[in-house]
Amino acid sequence: MEPSLSIPAVCRRIIQKQMADLQKQSFVNEVGSVSGNIYQWHATLLGPPNNPFVGEKFVLNIHFHSDHPLKPPMVRFQTNIFHPNISPSSGGISMRIMRQYWVPHISMLKLLDSIRLMLIEPNLEEAHPDVADTAEIYKNDKAMYESTAQSWSQLYAMEENAQ
Repeated sequence: MEPSLSIPAVCRRIIQKQMADLQKQSFVNEVGSVSGNIYQWHATLLGPPNNPFVGEKFVLNIHFHSDHPLKPPMVRFQTNIFHPNISPSSGGISMRIMRQYWVPHISMLKLLDSIRLMLIEPNLEEAHPDVADTAEIYKNDKAMYESTAQSWSQLYAMEENAQ
């Protein structure tokens, strides 16, 4: 008879496996636990090509609930970013996949890839309420949006080649 694992032990195993999977991805520059706490991560996403965020690194803070994956992790941008789906004051991300559409089989790889894709193509239907003006700029003057997003990226994000 195999020993049964507690729910927190199963959650830790899932989180550890997902961290190992992310460490193999090219769009994730770094991922690791904070002070050895498997429920608290820092991850660094590389800005996708062909958009205002290219060549920059964006730091994310990730907090897992003790019953992950039943509840979605809380993911926030630590790096200030000019984007219609991200609050510059809190770093909060407005994505349905992180709220009402969360299901336990969504991996951190899928979630971070969704965030990366959102950087490429903002979803104005899910614009963060803190940045309604950013959504309007994106909708009405994409050149101005891209210029401002690039300026913010150069000001707040780390360059990909920086140590």
